[in-house]
Amino acid sequence: MPREAGASAVHLGKRGETPQANVLANTIKSCSYWYDNYEGESCVVVRDYMFAISPETFSRWNPSVGLDCSGWQDWTSYCIQVASEEPPKTTTTTASTTTTVPAQSQTPTAVLTGWNPMGCFIDDHTLVNKSTKAGGGSLTVDKCQAACWSEGFRYAGVKSGTECWCGSFVGGDWAANQTSCNVPCPGDAKQTCGGKALLLVFEAQVKTDPLPPISIPSTTSRTTAITSSRKSSRSSNVETSSTALPAISSLPACGQTCFLNMINTYSSLGCSTPDPACLCRNVNFGYGIRDCSNAVCGVADASAVIAYQSKYCASALATAAGGTTTSTSATKTTSASSTTAITSLPTCGQTCFNNMLAQYASLGCTSPDPSCLCRNVNFGYGLRDCSNGACGTNVAGTVIAYGSAYCAAATATAAA
Repeated sequence: MPREAGASAVHLGKRGETPQANVLANTIKSCSYWYDNYEGESCVVVRDYMFAISPETFSRWNPSVGLDCSGWQDWTSYCIQVASEEPPKTTTTTASTTTTVPAQSQTPTAVLTGWNPMGCFIDDHTLVNKSTKAGGGSLTVDKCQAACWSEGFRYAGVKSGTECWCGSFVGGDWAANQTSCNVPCPGDAKQTCGGKALLLVFEAQVKTDPLPPISIPSTTSRTTAITSSRKSSRSSNVETSSTALPAISSLPACGQTCFLNMINTYSSLGCSTPDPACLCRNVNFGYGIRDCSNAVCGVADASAVIAYQSKYCASALATAAGGTTTSTSATKTTSASSTTAITSLPTCGQTCFNNMLAQYASLGCTSPDPSCLCRNVNFGYGLRDCSNGACGTNVAGTVIAYGSAYCAAATATAAA
């Protein structure tokens, strides 16, 4: 069944111990967890954003996929976690000796505490995890939830009144009209069991994840160099370190959906690829995640999603700037000169903009430096909310566009 125009499908896709799609012959044999690509996400989204696996590690586990994502196929199961790997050979040269130690993972125990509704989602019938324990003329939401949980899935979805679907994560678009999931359940007419080509989805609430968490593959390297000809372009004695953010899969499912939906709109955000730094230079990336998570996650989970996005963008912009987190007066001058003067804005917009600049301390900056302000998504949020309230939506668009250009110039200058 074709997808609705302009909408992406809901994917109650499976992450589990047993692959449900085609497995290529050269895939690592010790794989413990799989991602089944049922006409779902792109290689970049799955590898880099959903599970935060390095290209080198992913290609080592899945040799059919190149470092540039060449060879990625639909209807194929890809390895996303291994139980063990043969220790890499230690290589010794006259210059250095390097030993690589694979990371280890743990398996927690899950305790079900309840189910939370996630909303009414569009479906395109690409799902394969149809429960054999629930469905038909006696289907209820409770029966579907119980069946999915017993089969090891965290998400349950009822569709078309008589169908029960299960999955380990959720991705896709909500129905334009959330009341369209209005088909009564045959086993309990007081409940609704989705709609025509629509899934009413629920998330299991647990003390720990019902499936072993995806451990972010990492390696620890120890190198003893005899001689070194490697020089830093900035300084010969400066040490740099960075701490990677947790995978997007660490967020609640509603937050994962919001995040992945915004990443998938990279073209409309002015990016040629879903590059984090490019996405984060457009304030609408943060706005979209905030609005989406506030709408579907509830206050507590939405706060966690927004905080993650703030750290995500701070890390992305700092990386794009070469790890530099401080700015000079020259940066400020260049940023200001590359954007139309603030006096070109209507008076209400100037007031909002100057008010946000004046809040630099609460935004974590030591001065009203543009690159610092723009690393905090609340700068853009405040500008948008103020201009919408003070200027009206028509004029606010001009102020928000100015803010986007202002921050794009600031971050580009900091990265120069």
